[in-house]
Amino acid sequence: MGSIAYDRANTQQIKFKFNLRTDADILEHLARQENKQQYIKQLIRADIAREARQDEQTDE
Repeated sequence: MGSIAYDRANTQQIKFKFNLRTDADILEHLARQENKQQYIKQLIRADIAREARQDEQTDE
């Protein structure tokens, strides 16, 4: 399977749009990250884990 076919079947791209003025702090922070994709995935997974812990506490 070629790279394009693989990407089409197994990946999804998501685009973010940032305002240069109001989001400058975010852009500066992202610019300092060596691997932006890994950094964003790590933040999201930490948030998912935090929500799961909160849900578990609510169920008790």
